Amino acid sequence: MLSMGNDAFWIENDSLFVDLTKHHATLTKINDELSRSDDEFILSFKSKYSNHFPPSFILLEITSFGALSRLYDNLKSGKAKKMQLTHGLKIKPPVTTVCIMRSR
Repeated sequence: MLSMGNDAFWIENDSLFVDLTKHHATLTKINDELSRSDDEFILSFKSKYSNHFPPSFILLEITSFGALSRLYDNLKSGKAKKMQLTHGLKIKPPVTTVCIMRSR
């Protein structure tokens, strides 16, 4: 999992992504999702900590499949980092998952 190999805030680490413009656009979308969230764990995080984004293992709970797919596609280092992400989340690569879901 990327959180274990880097840190819990890897989503904000520009050095892990190929295209910084796309990465910042994805972070903006994730920030919009975070702002709209009324989930208890998000509200609890916001009340206790000053970090803008919660750790990835919390943030990805409210992240849309579209934003997750954009994060995944924009990761550097090819398969190794992408496999860490998908293994840590216990899912297949996002694009594959969406295709499987749509064909059912």
